[in-house]
Amino acid sequence: INAEVKQGETFLWTCERIETANEAVGNVLKREVTLKNIAGCDSVVKLNLTVVAATVPCTDDEVIINAQVKQGESYLWQCETIETATANVGDILTREVTLKNIAGCDSVVKLNLTVVAEQEQPEDVNVTIKKGETLSGIARKHGTSVKKLQQLNGIKGSNIRAGKQIRVK
Repeated sequence: INAEVKQGETFLWTCERIETANEAVGNVLKREVTLKNIAGCDSVVKLNLTVVAATVPCTDDEVIINAQVKQGESYLWQCETIETATANVGDILTREVTLKNIAGCDSVVKLNLTVVAEQEQPEDVNVTIKKGETLSGIARKHGTSVKKLQQLNGIKGSNIRAGKQIRVK
């Protein structure tokens, strides 16, 4: 995630308050967090937060996040733990937060969290490569890494062919 913050303001990142009062304009503050995705695999989210001068034109923003959580598991949203033990499969739990963007204008972030059934994944999962797909796209879609796909399928490099089956799990 590449973001900007006005010099002297505070930025909230996964419950950490990043203060910029002593940071020079142009400094890039880096943070990283590892989360579990719905498949139980690690998802690394990196923040590159650039400190900018306090005078920036105003634009309002709205961001909608559509996410899934397995029934009975919890989801962390803006330092709130959303429990799904009493939710039904298919329920959409919504949250909204209004933040100030770097220009001092409102940025509305909406979460639509869909409760899904916990399903057992078969040990081996194969997919057919579609035209235009890449290893990185397939890895992202199936909650794995390019390196893991290469290991599972004996692939060297990143060349793949449409129509070929590869193992993703």
